[in-house]
Amino acid sequence: MLAPTVFEDASHGLFLLTYDAAVTGFVGSELRDGFEGAGATVIHLTMADVARGELWSAIAASVGRMMAAQTVDLPHESAACDRLPLLYGLQRLQRVSNHAVILMLDGIEHLTQDIHPDDWAAMFSLKSARDQMNRPGLCRLGLIMSSQSEDALARLVRSNASPFYGSSVRRLTLGRDLKAA
Repeated sequence: MLAPTVFEDASHGLFLLTYDAAVTGFVGSELRDGFEGAGATVIHLTMADVARGELWSAIAASVGRMMAAQTVDLPHESAACDRLPLLYGLQRLQRVSNHAVILMLDGIEHLTQDIHPDDWAAMFSLKSARDQMNRPGLCRLGLIMSSQSEDALARLVRSNASPFYGSSVRRLTLGRDLKAA
């Protein structure tokens, strides 16, 4: 994927612990700009702006907007994505854009405080989409989730009932380096 020395396991997803606002701003702007500058199609959602139980719809709406913004004339690719599984919408966006799709979920603590079953289902759908779209050495779907709460990220990675069980949480510090948390 992009920046392999820093993001060596990015095909599994990046779970970034951001303890302060300056680092959170880096994720929301500089990191996103870096992926876009490298040619990726970036969907960035701030979880504080997503209503409880609406993560699936928010992602589908973003995919639909990104599909509509593409200049490729593929009528069969422009159908609404909100009624399709996330996998199909993300695959279609990747195919139409011909670039990796990076889905950034910023402030994941807002989602996991009292997680709605529909949001939990969306997380499992994202894991499934990631597993189906990515292959060794080829990342078509990158998932980046950031939080100021280590507990919020732990809910996603540290239990065998978690959608991203086994993934690593990385601490993003002001020095812009990533260290395993």
